[in-house]
Amino acid sequence: MRKLKILFWFKFTLIIIFIIAIIRLIYFGLNYKTYENDGANSGVIVNITRKKDYTVLDIRSSINYKAYLYDKNIGDIGDVISFKYINKKVSKNSIFNTFDYRKYLKSKNISQVIEVKNHKKIRVNKYYQFKGALYKNIQKKKSSRYIMTFLCGDKSYLDNDIKQSYTNNGIAHLLCVSGFHVLLIFNFLKKLLTKILRKWWIVTILMMTFAYFYLIITNFMIALFRAIFMYFQSYFNDKYNLGIKKIYTFFLTLFLSILLWPNVIYDTSFYYTFVITFFLLNNSKETTNVFKISVFCFFIASPITIYTCYSVNPLGILYSTISAFFVCYIMYPLCFLS
Repeated sequence: MRKLKILFWFKFTLIIIFIIAIIRLIYFGLNYKTYENDGANSGVIVNITRKKDYTVLDIRSSINYKAYLYDKNIGDIGDVISFKYINKKVSKNSIFNTFDYRKYLKSKNISQVIEVKNHKKIRVNKYYQFKGALYKNIQKKKSSRYIMTFLCGDKSYLDNDIKQSYTNNGIAHLLCVSGFHVLLIFNFLKKLLTKILRKWWIVTILMMTFAYFYLIITNFMIALFRAIFMYFQSYFNDKYNLGIKKIYTFFLTLFLSILLWPNVIYDTSFYYTFVITFFLLNNSKETTNVFKISVFCFFIASPITIYTCYSVNPLGILYSTISAFFVCYIMYPLCFLS
């Protein structure tokens, strides 16, 4: 009787979130607003990408900006700045089978691309200051490019040739933080904290705190959010024996993602993570074998790859199965320990 009540209220909540998510998607996702005016504003720097001749800032404010700056004195992640800017026009994608920058900006909820002319630091945002301090510490290491990629989900530090090589070989997904990585981290963290603290509620609070800050560090990557949110649903489901099926937790995560970020529908990784997860959950022969999972995911992801990249490498299945073990069990743990 208890499980039936829990399941009823879970399904009821699922329906409510679905309805609100659809409304949010229609009004905010499909009717996404962009701006092309010059002006002034203030906001917090949430990400910095340094190029040879310029620097790119992600600034979070009343709207989100992708800001180009030709001044080396840019401050740090977490700085709240006031700035004057001029608009940088983003051209429509006129060539078939090429990268669509406008669609990319929509997927990241960026409303305007600007060039900053003047800026001044006002104060510091403590949440993002923590992220900035961590990034600075990582960038001092020789393997910083791969640590940033595998731990923080930031591929901007990799050379374009390396990224293109992964894409051409059909293994670009190995550069992303995935659900498998989340399982490695949180299962290890759970065992370690349980041995040290023993009290379940303290372990749970610490794990959820870690998850929250990890999402901040990775800019709330949709694949990572999906994996972490589903992990904790399963975690509480097993602890309290709630009897909620994994497919229901999947749809709750899906609807909640659209509710929180309607523009996620423009993000290719959104389709990868949810489509692959859906088929894995419905696969009658569950397995933890990384090679079998790699082969299965390759075939499931191929239609999405063909639709978005207009091509797929047939040898990608071979490269993926060989590289998956090395990346998941060797490279990723070494990046985390370093």
